Amino acid sequence: MINLKGRVEKFKNFKTLKIGKKFKFSVVISNKIHNHFTNLSGDKSKIHTNLKFCKKNKFEKKMGYGFLITTILSNIYGTKFPGGMELCLSQDCKFVKPFFVGDKLSFENTILYKNSDLNLLSIGNNVYRNKNEKIFEGKALLKIAFIS
Repeated sequence: MINLKGRVEKFKNFKTLKIGKKFKFSVVISNKIHNHFTNLSGDKSKIHTNLKFCKKNKFEKKMGYGFLITTILSNIYGTKFPGGMELCLSQDCKFVKPFFVGDKLSFENTILYKNSDLNLLSIGNNVYRNKNEKIFEGKALLKIAFIS
């Protein structure tokens, strides 16, 4: 299980979701998380699994999986923000730079747009390694379903 650190805010209705609002979460990519994803995905590429191969290719550590980032975003959408009241309709991804096992990843999610008639929410995603180096940018479109 991935233990995300950050403030969780549960929303009662669509009006409380404000454009420009930011939500931040972080996680250290441990060997345990990395190995779980290796087994789940079945991706045993040497760049992710073989330290000797990584060092030969001028990387000091095993490279993290780009799609582990999208898995963590799914965790954020489903348990943190908005917190299990949505369906992810799309997620655009741009993998800007690599990250490595042992890095602390910081997720910054910003409400970019909302459509109250359709309960649609657009969220911008930026992910940084070790606080300052952007490694990922994207945008998600979520359909929000509030239950009264």
